[in-house]
Amino acid sequence: MLGRFTVHAKQALLADPQHEMWLAERDGQLLAYTTLHHGQACPGQHAANCELATLYVHPLFAGQGLGRQLLPHAHRRAGALWLSVWQHNTRAIAFYQAQGLQHVGGTVFELDGRAHRNLLLALG
Repeated sequence: MLGRFTVHAKQALLADPQHEMWLAERDGQLLAYTTLHHGQACPGQHAANCELATLYVHPLFAGQGLGRQLLPHAHRRAGALWLSVWQHNTRAIAFYQAQGLQHVGGTVFELDGRAHRNLLLALG
């Protein structure tokens, strides 16, 4: 899992035309970022064909509106988009629902051999 965070992995992601990434930075410090994965259909849904693969805000900068700025930008780029979020991440779920994403189903994410239920949220 940590292999996703290597320089090589991020370079490959940036080189892939199916992915887009935007960063929010100040004075060279990363504050937040988002990644879209185009052509990735929402499981069990047909409306959204672009996954919001990542929306991350550094904890020191949470609550400053960075996620509220990045999400609409991603939505404009993708049109309809979807994401999965761990069912117990109530803060993230509340944020996404406040931004207009709707619960459209569920899926299972496996981590270290254990199954975790994720909610599927979508924005048309």
